[in-house]
Amino acid sequence: MRLKVSPALVAFPILLALTACQQSDQSIGGQARKSEPVREYASLSPSTTEILSVAGISGPGLIGKTDSCNYPITTDKAVVVVKGTTPNFELITQLNPQRVIVEADLYPESTIQKLKDLKLDVMVVNLKTAEDYANTIIKIASDAGSETSTSEYLDRVYGGYSLLKGNMPEGAKIAVIIGDPTTGYMIQSKNTLLGDYLTKAGATDVGPETGKFEPITAEKLITLNPDIILTKIGDGEKIIKDPTLKSVPAVAKGRIVGVDPDILLRDGARVDKLLEGIATGIGRIATIKGN
Repeated sequence: MRLKVSPALVAFPILLALTACQQSDQSIGGQARKSEPVREYASLSPSTTEILSVAGISGPGLIGKTDSCNYPITTDKAVVVVKGTTPNFELITQLNPQRVIVEADLYPESTIQKLKDLKLDVMVVNLKTAEDYANTIIKIASDAGSETSTSEYLDRVYGGYSLLKGNMPEGAKIAVIIGDPTTGYMIQSKNTLLGDYLTKAGATDVGPETGKFEPITAEKLITLNPDIILTKIGDGEKIIKDPTLKSVPAVAKGRIVGVDPDILLRDGARVDKLLEGIATGIGRIATIKGN
């Protein structure tokens, strides 16, 4: 059954390509896609585990997970098939899921190829843009062959994005920073899902182009001169108290927004809450020109 997408979602300019992926009958990984609905997965990252839940795959549909998967609560009964970043290939083979879903950035090509060599149906996802994210969710829901609440969730993501765009100060330079003066700082790349949403909302993400978090010195952060810093709840106070950063506009004027770390660091089932939380936090900050 084809997934219905609400008019509000279709109107979202950055998601116009969503339905294109529903038409594909091509092979995904080690073998051709089965003709029957795909409703049983082993997930090799917390983000993909969360994504499965909003695409209608949860409870008994998730048979394999990582030892870091803790959301939603229905993941409790799934077997741990990844500890740290090391998959248990033998256990995955024994479980024989209809599909294994893998986040491209987390595993080397050799690991992905080994899964394919085991004749497993492997879905490799790349979550760098809003289009990537939405297309992944819709494909999973479409392949499951049943109606889900997916369109409602993507509508909420669109609502969060709209709020973010509306609250974004014109010309704002934003850095996503985690860490503290003692352990050191890390900055998130602009080439990430969150970076893509920030850019589409009108911000200038000052992060690197590597696609991941990178170490950054206080001196380098000063040269980037961000107007707003997004960080984990708890790190913001430490950043504000760091005397080496007192000249950074975001620090000097208290323009720091704290976010739940699981929501900030995962491209999972709570992107709607991520965008809404950031938008609300920015909305509480005076505009750059006025502050």
